[in-house]
Amino acid sequence: MGNEPDYRATNVPDDKAATDYSYVERRAEILQLIEQAGHPRAISQTRLADRYGVSQGQISQDVDRLRSFIVENIDTQTVDGITETVYQKAIKELMSNEEYTDAVKAVESWNDWLMKRGKVDKEPDKHEVEHDGPIFGTKD
Repeated sequence: MGNEPDYRATNVPDDKAATDYSYVERRAEILQLIEQAGHPRAISQTRLADRYGVSQGQISQDVDRLRSFIVENIDTQTVDGITETVYQKAIKELMSNEEYTDAVKAVESWNDWLMKRGKVDKEPDKHEVEHDGPIFGTKD
């Protein structure tokens, strides 16, 4: 599988019947559909099999290959960008629906994710300091 074609760089032809697609073109289009749907289980393998004139088992193999392709070609910048987009969209929707408590939870989750990724520093724990003497910078 190390010699897999770059399905993201493959152009899916507009002037060709889906039943005439090469396996590379078919997988490129299936990858686009998976990315639009957000998950491989969100697409119907039976419908895809009908579209391309292949068996459902062939589509299942295509999806397995595409999973491997996605994992092997994951780009952390892309993942970060997608995650940020999802959080921002969720927070805006929660705010527009006046679900402020859930919006705060989403922001806290976003901040935790950023800290885990090393994008922001963790805030130090706050400690109360008791002091009876003069405060620095005052005359007392």
